[in-house]
Amino acid sequence: MKNLIAISILLGFGLMISLNSCKKKEEETTPAALTSTATLKGKVWADLDLTNTGSEAAPAGTKLFVTIDSEDLVDNPQYENKTLIYEASVDASGNYSVSVPAGNKAFTVRISGVDFEYNTILSSNPQTTSRSIYSTNGANPAINAGTISINDIYYN
Repeated sequence: MKNLIAISILLGFGLMISLNSCKKKEEETTPAALTSTATLKGKVWADLDLTNTGSEAAPAGTKLFVTIDSEDLVDNPQYENKTLIYEASVDASGNYSVSVPAGNKAFTVRISGVDFEYNTILSSNPQTTSRSIYSTNGANPAINAGTISINDIYYN
């Protein structure tokens, strides 16, 4: 009788192991943390002095925003869609640079700028100026992880 109980326990244990090993491996349901980035940079231009040909660097402190659709950052877009916004400021030379999260798949981001006012130089002798409001259409570059995308922004 002892042998029958021992054999039953061993068979039950063996059956449990074999059924457990046939179980389908569950996939992860949340995306892995995104650690890759892409860099967006460039120069921001505006025609601030009408006595010169060409444009000048936009004023230091001019704000740019990079907008990303969070669904573009995951391979399985079943997760809640969010808009991610990153800010960059123009330096004294008119340059901007911002790093944003990116995946291996290329996707499009939106670069937009905040309107600014400036006393545009109309003539030089005597100097006359006129208050102007500058705005931009921005840019829509495609980026992916590990890239540097250079995009100059023009204000009118």
